[in-house]
Amino acid sequence: MDKKKAVYAHGELEKVRQHLGEIDPEEAVRVAKLLGGEVGVEQPPPPPPALHPSKPDAHKSASEVDTPVQRREDESHEQEAQSAAPSAQKAQPPVEDDPTQPPKVRYFDRIRLDRYMAYEEFGIKSPAQVFRSIVCFISPPPDYVNPLFVQKRINEYYATLEQLVISTRKIFFQQDESLDERLKTISPLAFSIVDIIRSWDIEQLAREISRLQANPRHIIVSDFTVMLQIIYKPLFRLDELDTETHIKATFFLLYQVLLEQENKNGLSENCPMLIGKALSAYSTLRNEIHYLLYPLLLKLLSNKFISYDLFFTERRKRYKAFLGVRDGERLTPDTIPSHIPEASEEAKTPEQAAERVASPQEQEQERVALEYKAVQQGLQIMETLFPKSGWKTIDEFPDIYPYFTNIFNLKHGFEFMSPDDPLLQVAVLMHVLQNMFTGMRSIKFKASAPHNIETELTTITNNWGAALDMMFTKEYLPRLNEYHTMYENAGNARDAIYIRRLYSELQWLRRLFFFPYYNFDVKFGAPLKREGLTSIYTEIRKLRRILTTIACEIDAVHRKSSGIIANAWAPYNFQLANSVSVRLNALLVEKKRTNALLIFFTLSIVMILDYMLNNENSWAYSGHPQFLLRSPDATLTEIKINTDLLFRQSLKELEVADKAKSSK
Repeated sequence: MDKKKAVYAHGELEKVRQHLGEIDPEEAVRVAKLLGGEVGVEQPPPPPPALHPSKPDAHKSASEVDTPVQRREDESHEQEAQSAAPSAQKAQPPVEDDPTQPPKVRYFDRIRLDRYMAYEEFGIKSPAQVFRSIVCFISPPPDYVNPLFVQKRINEYYATLEQLVISTRKIFFQQDESLDERLKTISPLAFSIVDIIRSWDIEQLAREISRLQANPRHIIVSDFTVMLQIIYKPLFRLDELDTETHIKATFFLLYQVLLEQENKNGLSENCPMLIGKALSAYSTLRNEIHYLLYPLLLKLLSNKFISYDLFFTERRKRYKAFLGVRDGERLTPDTIPSHIPEASEEAKTPEQAAERVASPQEQEQERVALEYKAVQQGLQIMETLFPKSGWKTIDEFPDIYPYFTNIFNLKHGFEFMSPDDPLLQVAVLMHVLQNMFTGMRSIKFKASAPHNIETELTTITNNWGAALDMMFTKEYLPRLNEYHTMYENAGNARDAIYIRRLYSELQWLRRLFFFPYYNFDVKFGAPLKREGLTSIYTEIRKLRRILTTIACEIDAVHRKSSGIIANAWAPYNFQLANSVSVRLNALLVEKKRTNALLIFFTLSIVMILDYMLNNENSWAYSGHPQFLLRSPDATLTEIKINTDLLFRQSLKELEVADKAKSSK
């Protein structure tokens, strides 16, 4: 007896076909034969209600009788006429822009959005992620983001925003409160603009970026919600203002107010440069970064692709609800006074400062140059603290183990590291920071200081020793010792699977803890789970931002108190003397042994580590060895370096040089 065909509601089979996407006909036939059965049938569509209950006139021809399609069109026209009538109710916002309704993205719209995000200019998704999205027909895959975007691009975007905010803050920090009042009196709009910029919460943004970079391969689009809100909310408030007419005019007016107060407080020679940097950073932020991050907003707030020019109009309700803002929070365009007192010939205008860093290419070159200069300064400090240790030519990978093994009592296993291994340099720098952190424990924060800065700095410095011990003593060095023993005793069996597995674990630990851009042939899985893993490269990036914020608040020229540290100019205090504190005391006169100087020294060492680990163009990545062990030809037991004698000789040379300068 034949089985009756299943009967489905009208449109149900079509919905299933849409979910499945495009299917090859031959594949469909093959699957049908394997599964058996017959395809059901759909019920016919229900007849539409008649516009007029009376039957059509008998004398009308078949062509004159209203068809169902015609009746539906007439009904549509009638509804449009009713909506256009004066008595009609106010039209509701379309569902696509209704923030109370989550956007429902269809398969082909999702594919187009993912492909758009993978464009080279955005780099938000990788080709592999787009391919996975294409092959998932029924349900979308996890909305992962390209790890390179998480690790690299958002750092570049943050650097631009940080330059804008820090430059603006430093201008006001160098003046007293009268600058605020004077600017507010001359132009309330100009004061509101700079107040929005200097109040930008880059500290919370830094925490969000650190959270994202802690596990970059498992970040999805929705994880960027807080970061996008922090970046776009102030830009929304400044959205109706013109860069030339309002933003540039604001900083030009600010410069004139600074000139006006020159006799009172003294105009810092850095102010024109800071204004130029702020203007260039804002231009980059508004004209480039605002666009480069918009695909993330598009994926979160829209059910289909919308061009950049139309997105903020067609999705304005969702956009405002996402930021938690109202139209009334936007600054209203107004005229900013352009009357400027005549400046002295020596004074540099903001236009002149902006011309030097006008283009993004020049700005990027300047940023790279400043970072490299800071790294070189840090290397010079290392060479001064540890003379003839090799830090002047550290990119040539001198053998630094014999020099530092007794200074820091390096654990068993470090002697097996190859001199060409940058991880040996990282280990020494981490020991130097551990010594410096013992002196930073006496630093006191003001009650008005941001709570997160004190908390994060205290957490990092207190846990640094434990992190150093866990990364090397518990994880890396035991495996390196075992690998050394097996490799030396294996003879012809050095290709055995247990040796290759141990080698792979060492490579994984380098990637997980230290070098995020380190590439190697993955043949075995990671020895540790990523969840809950604290990597040194993320901690160093966080530490750099914290110390930079503190250092920017310290005016070493006028010896003003820091806006964050309560005892910035008090003597630093190492409760227990260590290798670094002894050398600092010998190098510095007593009046210079301050917490402020200790912060600057610590930041210089952190800059070296940050450059090595978080810059894929650093010498640490160009010099990664394929062979992790020291050559057996090196006899370390016969190498003895009197580091104390070298330091005393360096002190005498410095004294002679100082006397020669003073005599001139």
